[in-house]
Amino acid sequence: MNALPIRVTVTLALLGLSVIPVACAPVAQAAPSQTASPSAAVASPTATPIFVPSAKSYFPRIDRFDFPTAPAPFVEALTRSLGAFHQTISSFEGRSVVYDGAQLPAVVSAMVVSPDLYARTDTFDLLVTADLEGLPGSTSRPLSIGALQLPATEITVADGKGYAVIYLQGFFFVQVIGTDAGLLDQIAEVLVAANARRQP
Repeated sequence: MNALPIRVTVTLALLGLSVIPVACAPVAQAAPSQTASPSAAVASPTATPIFVPSAKSYFPRIDRFDFPTAPAPFVEALTRSLGAFHQTISSFEGRSVVYDGAQLPAVVSAMVVSPDLYARTDTFDLLVTADLEGLPGSTSRPLSIGALQLPATEITVADGKGYAVIYLQGFFFVQVIGTDAGLLDQIAEVLVAANARRQP
């Protein structure tokens, strides 16, 4: 299989947005969601259907956080960046991050990968490689998120003016994008913990 044609114009679009940086207190622990996650049935080669969640369901209620729809330029760039990649994505969402009413300099992209792509043993490696190919000159380093030690990658764009923390949690391929690597790690930790509590 060829490298996935994912393009990270999303990261570049974010870096072009003007976002007001704010001081951020340590991130609060996530509260479990009381709402059910919408999901869609996807045909499987076996007799048992596979239920794949919607990308919207990756953003549960979390105490002190809000995840409104991201600014239009980011969502448009995200949509354009998918291109032929649509065959391997069943849904996607672009969200801003608000903490205690203040807009944070970060955006989150959540994409739901197809069962076929998810079933591969090298899914995360393929996605990381595709991201790096879309950002010439960028560098990456492995990291682990939170108490779950979920494998992740931190990408630094070539000019050092932007970062992305990317990870695969279940069917969700998530990119937390912004200009403060430490803040992105904190946001990723909150989202990973909240979604871990909701998974069976």
